[in-house]
Amino acid sequence: MTDEKNNIFVINIDMESKTPEDIAREAALKIIEITDNLVEAKKEQEL
Repeated sequence: MTDEKNNIFVINIDMESKTPEDIAREAALKIIEITDNLVEAKKEQEL
């Protein structure tokens, strides 16, 4: 059996006066940043 972790990340986005496309773009960029950080942390942990 594998250990599974549920990670919750809060993406704080100011949605006032933004188009849905701008909100989606900003959210996607933040998700990419979080993913990059997790991948980097995992690489460092494996060393």
